[in-house]
Amino acid sequence: MLAREYSRLDAVALSELIASGETTSGELIALAHAGAQELKTLSAVVEERWETPLDCDARQGFRGVPFAIKDLMCHAAGVPVHSGSRATAPGVVRDYDSTLMSRFRSAGLAVIGTSTSAEYGLGCYGEVSYAGPTRNPWDPERTVGGSSCGAAALVAAGILPMAHGNDGAGSIRIPASYTGLVGLKPSRGAVPIGPTVWESTYGMAAEFALTRTVRDARALFSMVSGIQPGEKYAVSVPLHRVAGPMRVAVSPLWFGPTDADPAVSRVLSETAAALGGRGHRVEEVTPPSIDWGELVELLTTAWSALAATSLGRLLEQRRDLSEEGIEALLEPSTLGLLRYGRSVGLVELDRCLTGLTGIARRFAAFMEEYDALLTPCTRYGAPLLGENGPERFEGSAIEWVERQIAVAPVAPLFNISGHPAITLPVGITSERLPFGLHLGGRNLGEAWLFDLAAEIEEDLPWKDRRPDHWYGM
Repeated sequence: MLAREYSRLDAVALSELIASGETTSGELIALAHAGAQELKTLSAVVEERWETPLDCDARQGFRGVPFAIKDLMCHAAGVPVHSGSRATAPGVVRDYDSTLMSRFRSAGLAVIGTSTSAEYGLGCYGEVSYAGPTRNPWDPERTVGGSSCGAAALVAAGILPMAHGNDGAGSIRIPASYTGLVGLKPSRGAVPIGPTVWESTYGMAAEFALTRTVRDARALFSMVSGIQPGEKYAVSVPLHRVAGPMRVAVSPLWFGPTDADPAVSRVLSETAAALGGRGHRVEEVTPPSIDWGELVELLTTAWSALAATSLGRLLEQRRDLSEEGIEALLEPSTLGLLRYGRSVGLVELDRCLTGLTGIARRFAAFMEEYDALLTPCTRYGAPLLGENGPERFEGSAIEWVERQIAVAPVAPLFNISGHPAITLPVGITSERLPFGLHLGGRNLGEAWLFDLAAEIEEDLPWKDRRPDHWYGM
């Protein structure tokens, strides 16, 4: 198989070729290895396992299609995890797989490397202190977004058909939007995160992947979702729905910064019209009133408290360093959140979590009226490297958090509420950069989202768009 053939096929198509005997897992892994070397300047890889992939059940699922896991949360036995930070070097090594990693193996995915992450997943940028800035295949002077930056670069450049990511406030969906990919954040508890952690970001973070096609996202979700005994949040998501038209709410950005590239509103209207043409009930709506300032304040408290409690774990992992030594290795933004988090008391944290629950309940009540909510995801295409990176931390933690979530204001609501949401790369900005629309679903509504997303993909296809830096051109 030629590189240009490999890079244009999704994981389902590649697995079908393996099953038919037209190619082998080994051949695809060799192609992925060559692609990673050819586009090494993207700086998307942390731990390389290219020539000796981790064991998987190549008789099942994707039959040995190459894959990467993000350098955060999900982990494989014997593979160091750095969490995107110099403070965690030389890496935390565990002698067991996380539950999701075991499911990736069972799904027939051959993990051949780990991909870069923003430090501890605390930013929507791709500048990584441990590995250098991850670059966007559409323009190497621009960010990939984050925190699942390496996964986005590898998939967007055609090196891998899909790659693992996780999402605490848009960390799958933002890089998917910036690089022209499909990015699903599943329902809370649909994909297990244990056993190393019992919850992440107070239940707001979810595990999954970035893909180039909706069918890859659907196929992978069917293989890795499902209840795992012992998980704090564990739900069973229906994989099919009763056929028929759906009720789709459509709204522009309705809170926070509402300025956007001119193409965003045009593509939103085109997508809504396409869904209406399919027979769905499409309604322009005003979602429930949510105070932007309150949301920023609550997320600042939650993120900062998380950063402060994480320091204790760091001290256990790096017994060779003092607290001051660890702080010297942290990025300015992480350190700023950490210092603010030290002032957060138990009463304030309880008020924060109660406030987030109130937002979740109001938003969930609104979503019960619809099968999906269609909005913009990111307001613009990818910014230049450095514009929103960790070195730009100036002033207060609350200003930093506001700048991060302003990139994609709607995205955090679905982390807070636990509803599923998917980014679809239907648009191109005035600067010829990709951007995505955000399709959020009702509780446990992945099957509805997949059906709608597949129709949008058919009516407004993106599969033939290629960045300038594309493997096999």
